[in-house]
Amino acid sequence: MSYRRDHAKWRLIGSGGTVLLAVLLTACGGNDAGSQASTTSADSADCASGAAVTSNLQPAIRQLTDSLNAVGPASERNDREAVLAQIDGARRSADQISAGLGAAAGAMTATSLIRTEFQNASASGAGLRDSLDQLRAVVVGGPAQGDPSAQLQNSVASFNASVERLSLACSANFSGSTVEPTTTVAPTRTTR
Repeated sequence: MSYRRDHAKWRLIGSGGTVLLAVLLTACGGNDAGSQASTTSADSADCASGAAVTSNLQPAIRQLTDSLNAVGPASERNDREAVLAQIDGARRSADQISAGLGAAAGAMTATSLIRTEFQNASASGAGLRDSLDQLRAVVVGGPAQGDPSAQLQNSVASFNASVERLSLACSANFSGSTVEPTTTVAPTRTTR
């Protein structure tokens, strides 16, 4: 099968979309009031430790955003190798983010509401990775199970929503200005 005929099969993500991961990108450390361990609630301590972990994940979050945003333009250029490189970069970043959020949750108080929010964000990151795996399989010529573009958009929306809930649950530790309107990757399909 020629490259041109295969192109329509993997050209699933449109250009111009941005992925909102700014909530985590601009996470702040704990506030000064939370530093007094004897008067800190379990949720406050968990938020402070989670915010510190989130700050350390900023490079991976930036890479995930950059990679997801670069898939569309690479597809528009008909550059299959660039599409694969961007998907692979996003997969690695999603793995790192999911693992980091999961590890943060694992260190938190077992009964903490905050722990649950970090676990949910970790699971959503893993779901995003799974959607990227499915998209990659289609790009390399595998069969599509459903619409990989829609699945990726749903995963991004789910991840964004879980991160927004996490930031709201820890609002004293995450900057209030970091919750911005979500934009999604705009899908395009070609029949060329």
